[in-house]
Amino acid sequence: MKTRKITVLLLMIPFLVMSQKEKNGKVYKNHPAIAIVNQFNKAYVDGDVETLKSLVSDDFKMWNSMNNNPNYKGGDINNLTGQSAWMNKNFVNMSIENRGSAYSDAIEYKDDGTYVYTFQMFTAWDKNNGFKIKTPRNGTFIFDKEGKKIRRFLWSDNQAAWDKWSISRETVKNGVIYKDHPSIGTVRKVYYHLAQGNIEKTFQDFGKNARIYDSNLTDKDYNSLEEQIEEVKAHLANIVNYTIDYYKNLKKKYGAGRERKTEIRTFDDINAKRVAIANQKLYVNRAEGFIGTSLKRDEFVCDCSDIDDIIVILNNGTMKVVTVDSKIFIGKDILHIAIFKKKDQRTVYNLMYRDGKQGNCYMKRFNVTSVTRDKEYDLSQGKPGSSVLYFTANPNGEAETVTIHLKALQKLKKLKWDIDFADLAIKGRSSKGNLVSKYPVKKIELKEKGVSTLAARKIWFDSTVNRLNVDGRGDFLGAFKGEDKILTIMASGHYRLLSFNLSSHFDDDMIYIKKWNREVPISAVYFEGLKERYYIKRFLLEDSDKKEKFISDSPQSQLELATVLRQPKIEVIYKKVKGKERENLEVNLAEFISVKGMKALGNQLTNFPVKVINLLESEEKDDLEEEKAIDDTIIDEKEDDDESQITMEL
Repeated sequence: MKTRKITVLLLMIPFLVMSQKEKNGKVYKNHPAIAIVNQFNKAYVDGDVETLKSLVSDDFKMWNSMNNNPNYKGGDINNLTGQSAWMNKNFVNMSIENRGSAYSDAIEYKDDGTYVYTFQMFTAWDKNNGFKIKTPRNGTFIFDKEGKKIRRFLWSDNQAAWDKWSISRETVKNGVIYKDHPSIGTVRKVYYHLAQGNIEKTFQDFGKNARIYDSNLTDKDYNSLEEQIEEVKAHLANIVNYTIDYYKNLKKKYGAGRERKTEIRTFDDINAKRVAIANQKLYVNRAEGFIGTSLKRDEFVCDCSDIDDIIVILNNGTMKVVTVDSKIFIGKDILHIAIFKKKDQRTVYNLMYRDGKQGNCYMKRFNVTSVTRDKEYDLSQGKPGSSVLYFTANPNGEAETVTIHLKALQKLKKLKWDIDFADLAIKGRSSKGNLVSKYPVKKIELKEKGVSTLAARKIWFDSTVNRLNVDGRGDFLGAFKGEDKILTIMASGHYRLLSFNLSSHFDDDMIYIKKWNREVPISAVYFEGLKERYYIKRFLLEDSDKKEKFISDSPQSQLELATVLRQPKIEVIYKKVKGKERENLEVNLAEFISVKGMKALGNQLTNFPVKVINLLESEEKDDLEEEKAIDDTIIDEKEDDDESQITMEL
């Protein structure tokens, strides 16, 4: 039994050995050797001899599988470089690329090192006859022990492709018809250059008088084409003049019905906050200390935009600037809220405050030109218990007179007196202010409203951008202060009075703009549509924020001219009637008609047909030169220290 078991085991050993798989290397899709092979192929088609030499070993050999000589021992590096040079001499646009979905494989054998197998397509065109060779090329590259140099190269092409190329270089007779011929090679070259987009070389084998025909075209069509070709040649010979004429005729050819519908103007620097639409409404809850656009049940403040800044002053003498939002908590007992304008030196704040819970009373005038958003500032000296006793915000630096009432004390002889804010200089927001009284203040009453203490603001109008400015650009309108307004007259026969706010917008059909003088009437000449006559009217303006029309409502009515000169003169030029000319008429409008109401029709100018009406130059002295000499008040923006304060002690 023991002997039988041993026999069975010995019989199974060969079977087990034969059933096992033994690996002899690893296959790689990406490998450094494949990169070297790709470099080898590129150098071959480029004729790069130096690169080829650097990629092969000293004992390099190559074989072509199409060689049937059994004694052939293979070519060396000189054969390789010579072959590459010969191919580049006789062929163009050579390429060696992967065939279809096939790709190169690198195999590292245990004993033989690294092999690379390629499955590629070789393509080239014969320079002499344009014949295209396209053949599959399979290659085997054997590397040295280090795997860095190609030691052996074996390749195989489709012999039939090279046989066809060889025949293409010969003249093959087939009776009187040639199957292949050098002339056929010439045609191949034409198609090759045409496929490559090389038009110059495409026609290099054409004769001077060669013509190209289309079987679908008639002789008349060909004659027309030849004329067009000659015309193109003439244009090419005079390309500069042709180009100029071409661009000159573009507007004539394509411009009809496509005229510009926009107006070309110079762009100005636009402040977004000045032109932003006031699309929100601002509300405040003074007692609870909330402001925002969503507090619609609380007190309405003003219209504002989404990007406006808001200045808020509390009763305790603190100030903060915040951005508009739906709801913001500022602090209880809000005293003042308004839209904040950066670098605004014309808005002046008049303030009286108590310094601490039982401290002295101070007064000051200040402006706020720049702040840090959301930062709290003290307008008082910051002592606990400080409170505002009197406050006004004045957009043009107005300074009112107030009456101070003190609480009755035995030692006080004078319990009441007046103070004019105009006596105070305008200083920074952090200034201490002037002492009003050391004794408790009972109340402060407004005695008299003030007038502006600032100089008038000089305003210019820039017609290129239709905007006001203070930078001296455009036409000078005048020096404005307080309630001054700008008069604008439109071609439609309307007028409008606007404030001198730099963000003001003007109508597109505006024909006249000037500082409004309440005492000077408008003198207007217009064509009355119903009566078909020219009329003159003079009237004083009504102070209204609305757009008002001062000519008749007839659709045919049209404003001819308008002016605010005190003694305006016009010249009427008549039309020729039956070849006869009428002498021009000069009219002094102030003498022609008196000042009447705005709705009045006016006086008829003439019964004769009018060609044109001109406003004559006036010798009136312009008030603008005098207004230009007015200087704006310069406000000191420095923060004042306590030593600079003037004491008003009683």
